[in-house]
Amino acid sequence: MSTEATPRVRSRPELVLVVVGLLIAITLSTFLADITVPRFGRIDVLLVWCISSGLTGYVAWRNRPGRASQSFHANLSAAAATLVAIAVGIVIPATYQHSTADRIAQGLHTAMSQQRFGNALNLADQLHELRPEAHETGQPIVRVCSSLRLAVRKLQRRLDQPLPNAASTAELGQRVSVLMQLDHNQKAFKLLEPMVNGDDPFVPALDTIGLCCQRLKRWSESLDYYQRAYQLSQSLPDSSFRTAAMVSAQKGIAYAARQLNQFEVAEAAYQDVLSYAPTAEHHFLLAKIYHDLQQTSDAKRHILQAMLLSEEYQEPGRELLEAVSMHHFGCLHARSE
Repeated sequence: MSTEATPRVRSRPELVLVVVGLLIAITLSTFLADITVPRFGRIDVLLVWCISSGLTGYVAWRNRPGRASQSFHANLSAAAATLVAIAVGIVIPATYQHSTADRIAQGLHTAMSQQRFGNALNLADQLHELRPEAHETGQPIVRVCSSLRLAVRKLQRRLDQPLPNAASTAELGQRVSVLMQLDHNQKAFKLLEPMVNGDDPFVPALDTIGLCCQRLKRWSESLDYYQRAYQLSQSLPDSSFRTAAMVSAQKGIAYAARQLNQFEVAEAAYQDVLSYAPTAEHHFLLAKIYHDLQQTSDAKRHILQAMLLSEEYQEPGRELLEAVSMHHFGCLHARSE
């Protein structure tokens, strides 16, 4: 007596292809971040969506009804695989786009607070494409884009006016300020170079050129200029200007040192800053250094102090506390094994 064999439902490697393909696309997209093309937007987001569409389309074609299928089970399996692939192909790119929009929104907030209007306009345009309903400073993103575009045009008109042949220090300073607000940091650097490498450099020029190098991610140069600014500010008469100059220079030293993995230098600089200005911001910055140094108790102490001093640091403080605690737990777990 013969029995008919029950057809087996084959595994669907196409689903693995979709997931692996999207992960590769996201990895490649990290190298294309912040690159935008007119009418298309960010290349990284576009790449992820295009690869997702191509892969899910391929899976749908492979599993089209009636293709080499002899049973109801095989057709059902093919349909299920196609639906899952489409779901994965939508969820992963949408999640990537959402996280990208979050990063852009955070960068926009920082750029606005630093009066980097050129950079802010670029970020606002990107955010408007990815999340048209977004708000910044309590205003719809479309209105923020318009305001920034107007501010950039005004700054550009000021920049178009030529400098006098014998421009004063104040005039040069104003030109540098406009250049940096438009994120023309290399041009600002060139304008500042003669002012800091001459026989009589002064603190604001050294501090500003250190900031130019910071924005250009030339960390060693930034550290050097900020250190020179700090040394020169120490020789100034005791005043509020001297204190502000020393704090600004030490913050620049700490930031550059952290990028260069010189955490002890950054720690010493932030401790000095706290001695002059024990604000929530400075406690939080020092907490980040202690987190880098894996000094859990010191990191927590300064996080809690920042949260105590300012409502602004409640959410960032909780996030950093969680990161510090997780890292500490991981270290304890590794030691116990």
